[in-house]
Amino acid sequence: GCGRAVMAARLLAQMLIFSQRFGASDPLRPVMAGMYIAFSGGSVEFCATDSHQLMTGSWEAVEMGGDASAIIPQTAFCPLLDILKAAESVNLRIGAQNAVVSTGNASVNCRLVNGKYPAFRSVIPQSFGIRATGIGTAAMAASAERCALSNDTLRMNLAPGTGIVMSASGLQTGRGSRESVPCAADGELSIAFSAKRLVSALSAVRGDTFDLLLNSADKAAVIRDPEDDGVTILIMPVRMNAE
Repeated sequence: GCGRAVMAARLLAQMLIFSQRFGASDPLRPVMAGMYIAFSGGSVEFCATDSHQLMTGSWEAVEMGGDASAIIPQTAFCPLLDILKAAESVNLRIGAQNAVVSTGNASVNCRLVNGKYPAFRSVIPQSFGIRATGIGTAAMAASAERCALSNDTLRMNLAPGTGIVMSASGLQTGRGSRESVPCAADGELSIAFSAKRLVSALSAVRGDTFDLLLNSADKAAVIRDPEDDGVTILIMPVRMNAE
């Protein structure tokens, strides 16, 4: 259907920046490379995912008329960000084949991506068995980057009293890295992530600390930013090698 929404320009710019970071970079997958956006119930929702990591969020619109959804092509991100730089509010109109994004001084008309966006809501866990809270965002990112010098596959062990212990095995030298990050964990779990993807996901966290919500070593983990309740960041684990 067709719809219209008016919202703060900085929020749409934030959605686009996150979509650049979390969407697929493969031009052969335009649906996954684009940004999903939907108008419903007075809110504007977005999602970006490359199937390994995902970010979604929802913010209230200033004005809204009609429910609609679309996939904004990746090629439109840069021109859209250009017109949003000096704007306070933005008017979005979604039609059957095109979307028009207008500020007071400029507008961009982009042809929408044809295709069906993945059912992303179904992959976000609704409950969690283990929570690690109060994790330092900068400390976690720095530790992951240091471990990545040995191997991108980052093994993470959580336990009450010890917090998070991360390790990576060196493929060439046989030597590895080991880092500890304090937090409050209410259970034990060993899980592995791509260090590169974990650092990328953490770059979207605005708060000084975040919470990591988990269920098992083969289920998606959710990063929650206490500074932004409207955002969910999901990261898929990778398979751990047998020790």
